[in-house]
Amino acid sequence: MRLIIFLALNFNLVFAYSTQGQLENLSDKDSHAVLPGDIARAACQVDIKKDMSKKEIYMQLRGKGHDLRAYLNDSRFKLKHFKDIYQAVMLMPEWLKLGRRNSASSITYKVDTSRNAVASYKSSTVYINPNRWHKFVQDMRVSILFHELSHSLGEAIYNLDDSKLWENIDGGWRARSFRRDGSISSGSAINYHNYVSDYAMTNPAEDFAESVSSYRVKPLELKSASPLKYNLIREVVFFHQEFLDNSNCNPVADDLIKTEKIKEYLVEKLAKSPHYFDRAYRHLTSRRGVRSHPSAMERLLLDNTVRILISKLGAFRDTSKNDYRFKHILRVFLKNNTDLSFLRTSYTDSLVKKLKLNKNITY
Repeated sequence: MRLIIFLALNFNLVFAYSTQGQLENLSDKDSHAVLPGDIARAACQVDIKKDMSKKEIYMQLRGKGHDLRAYLNDSRFKLKHFKDIYQAVMLMPEWLKLGRRNSASSITYKVDTSRNAVASYKSSTVYINPNRWHKFVQDMRVSILFHELSHSLGEAIYNLDDSKLWENIDGGWRARSFRRDGSISSGSAINYHNYVSDYAMTNPAEDFAESVSSYRVKPLELKSASPLKYNLIREVVFFHQEFLDNSNCNPVADDLIKTEKIKEYLVEKLAKSPHYFDRAYRHLTSRRGVRSHPSAMERLLLDNTVRILISKLGAFRDTSKNDYRFKHILRVFLKNNTDLSFLRTSYTDSLVKKLKLNKNITY
């Protein structure tokens, strides 16, 4: 579980709660990358309509793949808290589309008062402890949620935040404990000057979330602390979209990736490797009770084919920078393109016909 333990203000002091519930007195320079006042100064802000209701915010975020159902009728979550979550979601560029395209809710939000953490993220779920989160000022609540969404982003980019590529950038770590996949669970940074906050030195995953937060909200500080991390995030995560000013706030995916080249690559790759279609077909036939129109089944077949292809590009944790970037480009392409008919062939037509006859799938 990745935990984020954030700040409380007390006069000129900033406090951080440890997982044991103890208070640690830290200076505002040494605690977290984004502090009170930073969000308001960030470039490329999204205005929130003053007359938006909780229900309207809920519906808008649900359409973007963020399910706040657990908070809608919870009296501890006021309208202002919904606006904070909305602002945190909208700080992520729209073209990244953290929400899954074919699902109403790819990121679920739940209440968790069982732990000392203010908020946490695990496996497409954001947990908030309202008893703690609500005690913070508005921009810190936004910062907390954006940090958690940065974990989600690292996970979406094929666990880039736990990769060897990220672990070894700009100094590396002295590991104390490891996860099952071999990634570092806790350790100490070898060169502490290359981190944007003390919290970033918890482990590589927290460093990634803190660095992405800084890249989005305080880019010059990340650029100063670690040009290598700044450039990797710029090139691999945001495809050269920067937030130094308001000059490039709303690009679309086609502005950042070469869509036609990607289509050519997919057509050529799948023509040579039809077994990807076969694997997608077997995956769909294993899904009992799927209800869909036949034309949508074609979409699912092609969508699953591309996803399987992406999953086979590069090995987890050993993937190179260029491979991470290319896999992420394909992911963004898939998220932003609803029409995959350019992949349709007589072979895919035959598989769709077989799907229609399969007893496991009903229409």
